[in-house]
Amino acid sequence: MSLKLALILTATWSVLVVAAGAGLIWYIMEHPIPGARAEDRAAVAGSGLGTLASIGYGAIWIPLAFRIGKQMRERRERAQRER
Repeated sequence: MSLKLALILTATWSVLVVAAGAGLIWYIMEHPIPGARAEDRAAVAGSGLGTLASIGYGAIWIPLAFRIGKQMRERRERAQRER
């Protein structure tokens, strides 16, 4: 995966997460549950959505970071062998 693709995927994932958050808040406000405060329900939904967003960002960026790290280690080892 290239940096350009990672940035495009990050932007797309961000838009999807924001849309899902807006949809969750709308649903919570439109479908009240007796005895449960909407603010508490929204807080729980936000925590879950934040966790999901973090997992998605990790899935995008961690493989790229591993690949870049591997390339840097290989370059460093090559430079040490040439000395």
